[in-house]
Amino acid sequence: MIDAIKRIAAEDTPDQIISLMTDGDQLVAFGADSTQYFYLDGTENVVAPIKGRGVSIGILAGTETKTPNGSPVVVGADGVVYIMSGAPQRVSNNGIEELVRRAREIERLNP
Repeated sequence: MIDAIKRIAAEDTPDQIISLMTDGDQLVAFGADSTQYFYLDGTENVVAPIKGRGVSIGILAGTETKTPNGSPVVVGADGVVYIMSGAPQRVSNNGIEELVRRAREIERLNP
């Protein structure tokens, strides 16, 4: 068994990995401060970062899911909901983002 968390190294912003997910044939490592895409490289390293696919969008733990067509969807650390397939696309509006902000505040007050 391969412990992928011990094997991957981010291209741009190394940070704590919150979740791993597949997007097609790619592995997506969602961190607290960034997201990085990897491919199977066929070496002992198992995976390698896809150059240019690292983005400075971290996620809130437990918010990752997929659309019906398989695209990753997350609530970013900034409270914005993103589809993360290809370039990150904001899919939330100000009302949803305000609800996320309020929920985070309640969570902080009632750990």
